[in-house]
Amino acid sequence: MKKLFIFPILFFLVFFGLNQYFTGEKSATNNPEINGGLMMPSERMQWEFERLKDPATGTIPRHIRQKELTFSRTLPQEKVSRTIDFVSRGPYNFGGRTRALAIDVDNENRILAGGVSGGLWETTDAGQNWQKILTTDDVLGMTCLIQDTRVGHHSVWYYGTGEGYGASQSATGAFMLGNGIYKSTDNGQTWSSLTATASNTPQSFDEYWDIVWNISVNPAVDTADVVYVASLGYIWQSNDGGNSWTHVLGTASPYSYFTDVLTTPNGVTYATLSSDGSQHGIFRSPDGQTWTDITPDSFPTVFDRIVMTFVPQNENSLYFLGVSKNEGQMSVTWVGDTVYSTLWKYTYLSGDGTGTGGIWQDLSSGIPNNGTSTFDNFYAQGSYDLKVAVKPDDSLTVFIAGTNIYRSTDGFTSQNNTTEIGGYEVGTTLPNFQIYLNHHPDIHCILFLPSNPNVLFTGSDGGVHKTLDCNASTVSWERLNNGYLTTQMYDVTVNEAGTDSIIIAGLQDNGNLFVNGVSPTLNYTMTLNGDGSFSQITNNGQVYYQSIQKGKVFKMSIDNQANVLGFRRIDPIGASGYLFINPFVVDPNDENTMFIPAGTHIWRNKHLDAITLTNEWDSIAGDWEDLPDTVSVSGSYISTIKISKNPAHILYYGTNNRRLYRVTEANTVFNTPDMISTAAFPNGYMNDIVLNPDDGNELMLIFSNYSIKSIYYTPDSGVTWTDISGNLEQNSSGSGNGPSVRCGAILPLPDGKLYFVGTSTGLYVTDTIQGSATIWTHFGVETIGNNVVETMTYRQTDGLLVIGTHGNGIFSTRITSMSQFLFAENQMSDNDLLMVFPNPTTDIVHIQSSNKYELMEIVN
Repeated sequence: MKKLFIFPILFFLVFFGLNQYFTGEKSATNNPEINGGLMMPSERMQWEFERLKDPATGTIPRHIRQKELTFSRTLPQEKVSRTIDFVSRGPYNFGGRTRALAIDVDNENRILAGGVSGGLWETTDAGQNWQKILTTDDVLGMTCLIQDTRVGHHSVWYYGTGEGYGASQSATGAFMLGNGIYKSTDNGQTWSSLTATASNTPQSFDEYWDIVWNISVNPAVDTADVVYVASLGYIWQSNDGGNSWTHVLGTASPYSYFTDVLTTPNGVTYATLSSDGSQHGIFRSPDGQTWTDITPDSFPTVFDRIVMTFVPQNENSLYFLGVSKNEGQMSVTWVGDTVYSTLWKYTYLSGDGTGTGGIWQDLSSGIPNNGTSTFDNFYAQGSYDLKVAVKPDDSLTVFIAGTNIYRSTDGFTSQNNTTEIGGYEVGTTLPNFQIYLNHHPDIHCILFLPSNPNVLFTGSDGGVHKTLDCNASTVSWERLNNGYLTTQMYDVTVNEAGTDSIIIAGLQDNGNLFVNGVSPTLNYTMTLNGDGSFSQITNNGQVYYQSIQKGKVFKMSIDNQANVLGFRRIDPIGASGYLFINPFVVDPNDENTMFIPAGTHIWRNKHLDAITLTNEWDSIAGDWEDLPDTVSVSGSYISTIKISKNPAHILYYGTNNRRLYRVTEANTVFNTPDMISTAAFPNGYMNDIVLNPDDGNELMLIFSNYSIKSIYYTPDSGVTWTDISGNLEQNSSGSGNGPSVRCGAILPLPDGKLYFVGTSTGLYVTDTIQGSATIWTHFGVETIGNNVVETMTYRQTDGLLVIGTHGNGIFSTRITSMSQFLFAENQMSDNDLLMVFPNPTTDIVHIQSSNKYELMEIVN
């Protein structure tokens, strides 16, 4: 049957072309914050990489973000909806990973902030409220941001894209890379790509623009627009505001993975390049043309990222903070690893700055490494978080940051005058570690208010924070995340048996958050710290199961005000091989039974009700069974797991390399698993198994890798399989620029059925499965947009659909009928003519169409 979009009709002649964290935020009482919740950027990166890489090449396709966004614009979009409106559900008071932060020199109440996957945001009231300037369609992993501070040029801004972190040996194919530099000439309101830095340009060494570490504008030259960029492998210079570029430092093979660049007020430029490149070290140039290697002879031989800042009272003096290997200051981390870092001060005297022309002072021994707790020791997590700054009115007050931020009042010449002022709570220990009140670990940015240098801002994995007195003996912080919607979801959960307004969300480095209410400005409360993972609400809201990374699962009692009344960690002793974000399921027909995959094994506990909440953090042994023969193929591990509601007790689990298994009566005897894969499956990563809640024999299987077919469908529990990727793939083979598909939901409604999938370019829906000809329509375009939809959940009791994005938080709507939806299997073209007459009319209306439709609904 041909279906027509439903639309309000105005009575006139119409041609239809249907194209395709704590002000107002409380901390949960008795909060179990534990070892497993600690940030592990390298492990997170590896988990994400395995899910996204092209299996054929072992890399993420180059420039795939730009390409998939372009491809998504060719897909059909929902145009009008009568009753379906997605609303933001926050989290209103939590921010996400922020590497770009800048204060407008003309208005210090105006701050621009960039979420790595959350777009560009602006506040005009010093952080009390935020508005989005650029969406994730426009921003490809913002990493740095700068304003041209020259008189007459304040309306010019630049930002860099492409986040790189971790070990310098990492392949660039392991990252979601950027697209060079973007520029604004209207004070940050609109932006355009600098073509010479964009992908697929004729310029040589295009790949070096994929990761941008920093940008600097020369404030001392008025006759040209001189801009410097530190990118992967190179230092670049432009004399025309970014229209053309010359690389002035760096080599192609081998190249330096980490770089940095800084220009002082008098126009002297400094650059750093990590030791893995042929040309490496610390360089100085008075004019951008002549560069001198000023690296001191006793500097560490092997070093990764080095960041720097000049002393405002004497710009000839600079501090250099870096991550080194086996030299410098040794620290022991909270997990027992030994790491090294290095801090140096340089003062230029004369000439080219080498030899007697410059003074170097090794301050590495002043880096904090003997705190009360290992949490108090300086740690940059393999260069993931690293920053140094000098207080504008006091040259001896210096700040360095990694997981924590430290203040020294003697320029780090000793550790005697150093204070830990943010990040983790001072003296916190495992397993019940705490975060510094109203602050967040993993600091990437430090700024001072121009009119009052006692006011300090940070950008971190928890968003934006401010202190009014960075000199205080105990520094107090304020969160400035009100409406800064940049959080990154891994999971969203609701009480599937009820109709309440509670949402549990698992976030990247922001724990598991709880909210009870529908207002988009409600504050969330953290009920479990760490990288929030999968959760489940059982016993009609009486029992909560929450987890954080590496398979740490907790049974919890939480009241409606988000107070944790009791908890117990319950994952099994002896299990290993957990994913960074590891799934688990509770049987909906037997809520005392849980299944946890761990590597190639599935563990089952049939007596969850026997676990008492003793507020302990150790895993348990009692009642866990290591089920036999769960994965039989070498190289496989379990990546996703689901259990049916009707018929009951059918357990499905999939692997990282295309194997799907089915177990009947999983709650009792655990029959031998049946492998129900088909040879047609790609050799990809199964990221989600999507079950029809009314018929567990109907399911969609989601593969998340790029460059393969993404969605397979079976109506009969795997007897037959059909590829339904349809128009989400550019090519019939699955190759090309189609998005990464992450999750899905099947909605059985009284008058039909809907199929949703979440992808790296947004949310898509269809009402008709037609094999490889299935048409997926982009949905929620004006709200969810092209955000990565990482997770979703649907509740039948009231039609609640909750969407979790990896960059802009949570959205929800209610869907109870097909009549809310507007589908067009055969869309009207520009030549389809609809005539309504007489026009206007008060009684009878006649409709004439140039096409034949079997169904039409008119809404006045």
